[in-house]
Amino acid sequence: MPSFIVKCHEGVSDDQIQTLKKQIEEQGGNITQDFSIIKGFGVEFPEDRVSMFANHEHIEFIEADGEVTTQ
Repeated sequence: MPSFIVKCHEGVSDDQIQTLKKQIEEQGGNITQDFSIIKGFGVEFPEDRVSMFANHEHIEFIEADGEVTTQ
């Protein structure tokens, strides 16, 4: 499954994030990381299900995860 980064809006509570994670897992997602620097988490998710959460009220953005390198 492809990996994605889910960034939540700053005002979203920890309880709301936990509920969101549960909803994602119920749709076949697998939470892979929790981020402390940003309000968000990593998830492996079937690509055809990403659009279900694209306009979720607690999500600022979802983007494909990838490797970052320097020159």
